[in-house]
Amino acid sequence: MEIHRQGSAPLSPAQEQVLAHYREQLHERALHGGLTPENVQDIVRAVRAHPDVSFEVLEVLFDEVKRLPDGQRLLSFE
Repeated sequence: MEIHRQGSAPLSPAQEQVLAHYREQLHERALHGGLTPENVQDIVRAVRAHPDVSFEVLEVLFDEVKRLPDGQRLLSFE
């Protein structure tokens, strides 16, 4: 997935690696019951720790929500 923001520079290989890591994690968790509150805290920590890719991490999250089947939630409160 390519993400284009006005005035943004392409992601570095290290940033791409961080983004790929979170993309895999989010996809796996969405497939297996959704995100727990701890997972959401991890995402917030990732956004704070990597502000240079924070927009992209959130875009991955929103893309994952769009791919969920009808009736399936991204968040799990169990």
